[in-house]
Amino acid sequence: MAIVQTDQFPLAPDVATLQSVMEQIVEPGFGGVIGPTVSESVPWWPAPTERGDRPNVVVIVLDDVGFAQLGCYGSDIDTPHSDALAAEGVRLSNLHVTPLCSPTRACLLTGRNHHTVGMSMITGFPSGFPNGREQVTDRAAMLPAHLRAAGYGTYAVGKWHLGPMHEINPAGPFDHWPLAHGFDRFYGFLAGETDQFRPNLVQDNGFLERPPGPGYHLSEDLTDKAIEMVASHRSGAPHRPFFLYLAYGACHGPHQVPDAYLDTHRGRYDDGWDVVRERWYRRQLELGVIPPGTKLPPSNPGVPAWDDVPVADRDLFVRYQELFAAFLHHTDAQIGRLLAALERLDARDDTIVVLVSDNGAAGEGGQGGAWNELLSLNGIATGADDSRAHLDVLGGPDSYPIYPTAWAQVGNTPCKWYKHHTFGGGVRAPMIVNWPQALTRRGEVEGGFAHAVDLVPTLLEACRVEPAPVVGGVEQLPIAGTSFLGRLLGEDSGPTPPRTQYFEMGGHRGIYHDGWKATTMHASGTPFAEDRWELYHLDQDFSEHDDLADAEPDRLRRMVDLWWAEAGRYGVAPLDDRFLERALSRQGHPDHGVTRFVLYRGTRRISEAAAPELHGGPFRIRVDVRDLAPDHEGVLLAYGGRFAGFALRVRSGRLELLHRGLDGSTRSTVTGPLTVGDHELGLDWEPDGMTEAAVALVVDGVTTARGRVESVAPYYAGGNGIEVGSNRLSPIDGSDGTSTDFTGDFRTVTIELASEPVAPTIERALAAD
Repeated sequence: MAIVQTDQFPLAPDVATLQSVMEQIVEPGFGGVIGPTVSESVPWWPAPTERGDRPNVVVIVLDDVGFAQLGCYGSDIDTPHSDALAAEGVRLSNLHVTPLCSPTRACLLTGRNHHTVGMSMITGFPSGFPNGREQVTDRAAMLPAHLRAAGYGTYAVGKWHLGPMHEINPAGPFDHWPLAHGFDRFYGFLAGETDQFRPNLVQDNGFLERPPGPGYHLSEDLTDKAIEMVASHRSGAPHRPFFLYLAYGACHGPHQVPDAYLDTHRGRYDDGWDVVRERWYRRQLELGVIPPGTKLPPSNPGVPAWDDVPVADRDLFVRYQELFAAFLHHTDAQIGRLLAALERLDARDDTIVVLVSDNGAAGEGGQGGAWNELLSLNGIATGADDSRAHLDVLGGPDSYPIYPTAWAQVGNTPCKWYKHHTFGGGVRAPMIVNWPQALTRRGEVEGGFAHAVDLVPTLLEACRVEPAPVVGGVEQLPIAGTSFLGRLLGEDSGPTPPRTQYFEMGGHRGIYHDGWKATTMHASGTPFAEDRWELYHLDQDFSEHDDLADAEPDRLRRMVDLWWAEAGRYGVAPLDDRFLERALSRQGHPDHGVTRFVLYRGTRRISEAAAPELHGGPFRIRVDVRDLAPDHEGVLLAYGGRFAGFALRVRSGRLELLHRGLDGSTRSTVTGPLTVGDHELGLDWEPDGMTEAAVALVVDGVTTARGRVESVAPYYAGGNGIEVGSNRLSPIDGSDGTSTDFTGDFRTVTIELASEPVAPTIERALAAD
């Protein structure tokens, strides 16, 4: 910048002072000339951002989709659009991820290992240590931050699950929401899962309150929004490339499917899981996604042979798999819609499309599966009889299902174990890379080792963008991944370079090194030193079938030593196998220790993790209602949703508690008629065991009705949290939610919790279940 002096400026006799002040405030890098007047100055504009023929990037993340579940990876599930993407692109057969969703997403978006960035487990499980803050450190800028600095428009749609759960709050803070990590726009949900028919949605930095209309399904909505964002970008900024991160809720539980897809896979799995697993394994060999000679391991412990399944249960178990297949089929159709939109927008050829899953198939449904996944998530075992009563509605809006563990084993074919584990069933995932303009290896299978941390350096290299060493004034951690772009392009035809990659989740550990893998299963609460390590030569044993630990003890010892070295390098310590304690702890929560809360009418939805803890312990609720009239009705406060929760409401001139149990039961406790005028209306809740409670309705300080509720969610009620003055999101009464708003007047809801913490009691009860 140049500032010139002149004698033609009578209002500023001290031009030197003017120059000194302006030098402090003029933008850095200004290339023009500033004089006292415009006639004595030369304007200057920064050069517009050059696209430089950088490709667009679309990363599509599937949830809990196992290695085998896409058709092009061996299944007989109808995924024609994903299969076509693979036929015109490259399938990775040796991609590894972490065993859980938040850690993998942290790797995929930062290029660093998950412990390094603070995501040792899923969000909502803080440990109190740097590797377990359950939020991504600002020292690990995400891919969109680097791309946006290079001129990209950056858009996130779908599941986030990368920030503290207690920050899913209308008041924020928003430091760990998508817009704070380099995305220009966001539409989706912040937690790990949501109801596909009544989702808990956020747009940018605010909650959406509108109830979904008839025929709504989340996957379709997310695809609509993704297309809208890309179309707007192409119209408004055609000179700039875009990055779209589209993370579906599918196929995480609940396995909820639109009506038109419910029967698309009827009869396909009547042979049972053993036959289907063998069939998929044979097809994987034919497709070349597993090497010749790969062995199919025996069934995982706890998985019954299909022949031993009672005949009366088989139709139910088959139906669970049909619904999962339909869910994935429907998601594939949405991927097809997005790809077609890219074609219409003239953006297909120069767009890199990556389709990947975040971890292996989930075995969380237990042996019998569940018509309501919240039962499993609360540690409550269910039998086939419980779900059979809901067979006719499974997969639709009146169910919240997850399939039995045995079908997850099929989904991970030919690998062992499941999500959560460091064996192949937890850490092998499908990945398809498609780039019409550049890839010539179309339809091929790439078998070199790759890990989720490799995606960021691969995409940055493809986009010709250097990662910034300092972002937002913060010095950045080094990227841990290695680009595999050369292998995709066929430029690196030699053997895979030497590579080491550790794994850890909840005490389960593993280490890959130059074609070998050591791994262990850890039982929570047992000494880590007593874990038995297994050893596999992955280059010759894709499915981890032949344990060589006893045959090669020296190699195993070196591998375990290497694990500890990598653990030190990437901040894995301390090893932490706590689960319930981390899940139930309020340590680090800004409201930890607070026992009295005042919620004001007009408050937007507060998520379960951010709300007062209305499960497990005694609490009382009081609402000061003014000028109550006979025609005033509606919800004063709702907690949870239509699969577990309660609503305190005024109905037909009476105060009512409507409770929805995890078993599908609905119980109502009602007072006598309320008089006209001002009232303090309330609820007293006293737990009786793990899943029951005594309740009392209180009017003006007097208990006027007593009752009991059963099948209470002891830990998790679905994440919907608290709504004040309405129950629109997931109505307890099964309505569409449009008429739940309270029509009378009140200002506040006061909630008082027990003064003593109740989490340890719940933890003991759950552990004993």
